[in-house]
Amino acid sequence: MRLSAPSRPLPRRAVVVGLCVLLAAVVVVVVLAVLAERRAREAAEETRAEAAALSSRHALLVAEATAYGEELREQADRDAAAAAQADLEAAVADSTVAVDAAQAVLDASADRVADNLVRQQLADAIVAARESHGTDAATVRAATEALGPAQQAVVDAEAAWVAEEERLAAEAEAAEQADTAEGGTAPGVPAPAQAGPAPQCVDDSTYSGPAFYTSAPGEGGDGSNGNIPASQMTRLSWGHDTVGTPQYLVTSAARALDRLNAAYRAHFGEDLRLDLTYRSYDEQVRMREALGSVAAVPGTSSHGTGRALDVPEWSCFQFGSARRDWLVTNGPSYGWVSPSWARSGGSNPEYWHYEFTG
Repeated sequence: MRLSAPSRPLPRRAVVVGLCVLLAAVVVVVVLAVLAERRAREAAEETRAEAAALSSRHALLVAEATAYGEELREQADRDAAAAAQADLEAAVADSTVAVDAAQAVLDASADRVADNLVRQQLADAIVAARESHGTDAATVRAATEALGPAQQAVVDAEAAWVAEEERLAAEAEAAEQADTAEGGTAPGVPAPAQAGPAPQCVDDSTYSGPAFYTSAPGEGGDGSNGNIPASQMTRLSWGHDTVGTPQYLVTSAARALDRLNAAYRAHFGEDLRLDLTYRSYDEQVRMREALGSVAAVPGTSSHGTGRALDVPEWSCFQFGSARRDWLVTNGPSYGWVSPSWARSGGSNPEYWHYEFTG
């Protein structure tokens, strides 16, 4: 049996070298592991930082987008509000014009329609239109449109009333002419002078004092002198003053004057010229301040009652003129007289002044 030779121990130097190599390898591995871990931590930190930056950037973008969207919405709301306001203002402006026109029709038609219900309906429509001005454009336009039919109904009713009044006046005139042709007169109506139509009146006044004008009644008024409400007055179917204001009298006086004018027109070939009719209290004050005691004390003028008129201060109406003589003779049959104080030789001669006594 062959025995193996006993192993020889490694030289000590070789062992040391081996250990050194092994230690170096371990150190390298550890160093590499540490470096790898460090790089991993740094990479993770970088990733976290990048993620945080991205998240922050995203949040910033979201905030900016939200703010921009809110700004766009607010601007859109402002634009819509501005457009709505402009639309409302335009609608109110149009409505104001329509309301003023409707009010003029309503005022002018007082006591000039057979059925006052149509005037009340127009008055209600005017109130509704005015109240709509504080709402929105659509409501304003709807209320304004409602004025049209109501206003037209009043216009039609007034036209029918005027036509009927003219028919009655024409019948009275025809009856008067027939009676005159037969040598008689209409009951209670003096026959007009037979001298034939006089030349037309022309403005030959030499008056150079302050100008005064007739007054239009307001909706209000307590019925006192110079404060007669429009509901008690009627606009005459002809004639305006020198600045275009329609002439107004209380209804009974206006209707009587319409009939007198029909007879006057048949004789002279033209309507009776009018200078002043109704005179408000404020206008009476202005006249008193301008003319002194020549004008009536405010609140006492016969014009303030709506029952007086002045013809122009023209020569064709002076004392002794054909027109004045005709009016003095025929006027009382229609309730219109020249008061004694205004006649030639009276306490205050005014050839231009006439009053309604009923």
